[in-house]
Amino acid sequence: MERESKIRSITIWGIFANIFLMFIKIIFGIIIKSSALVADGFHSLSDLATDFIVLVSTHLSSRPPDETHPYGHKKFDTIATQVI
Repeated sequence: MERESKIRSITIWGIFANIFLMFIKIIFGIIIKSSALVADGFHSLSDLATDFIVLVSTHLSSRPPDETHPYGHKKFDTIATQVI
């Protein structure tokens, strides 16, 4: 659980940082009329998507072994890595 807690904490900080950067890039891109900066701001949305994938996969992979998964659920980490 400590591993999941650390990953969640770092990822949530990353989400806030990505949201902040996204808004700053879009706002300043509009102000200085830079379509590249605005586009980069919207590109930051993909960073948010990967943050949410990390949160979900970390939650799923930290579940304990059960009858159908006697070795645990760690493969969710591998699947998430492939998706990202």
